[in-house]
Order: sequence, then structure tokens, then C-alpha cells
Amino acid sequence: MNIEATLYGDLMEKYYRRWRVMGFTQTDSPEEFYGFHYNHVAEVHVHKQGEGDGIWFRLHDGRVFDIMGHPDEPDRLWYDKTAH
Repeated sequence: MNIEATLYGDLMEKYYRRWRVMGFTQTDSPEEFYGFHYNHVAEVHVHKQGEGDGIWFRLHDGRVFDIMGHPDEPDRLWYDKTAH
């Protein structure tokens, strides 16, 4: 069992439910909403330059999606380091 993958799945489920209750989606599952399975997630970023704190899913193939499932910048330089 991959504990990290399970945690990514829990995170996806939490926000999927939020978006469904708020009427942002009518999809039937987090996988359908995000367009990928939690096993495809390699890591989660929690900060992006120019945007601040948030959640971004980086997939094993290098693609990045924000918490709403929108594709985002794949360049690692944008994520997790704060600039002061």
C-alpha cells in the first residue's frame, strides 16, 4: 500500500466534495473531476510564486494541476520556495 498515494486521494476527495456541494461540478468522482487517479500523483506543492499558498498536484508524467483541476505551470522553479 502506498500511503502517500492514499493521502493524495484523501486530499482530492475532500476538495472534490467541496466543489460538488458548491455546484462547481456534477461529476461522479474525484478522478472524473480532476482527470487523473490519485496513483498518478507524484507529489503535492503547497506554494507557488506569484500566487502564494495553495495546492498543486504534480503527476508522475510532470504535468501539474491546481486544486480545481486546471492545468498549471510544470516548471518546478515556480513551486514551494518563497521569495521575500
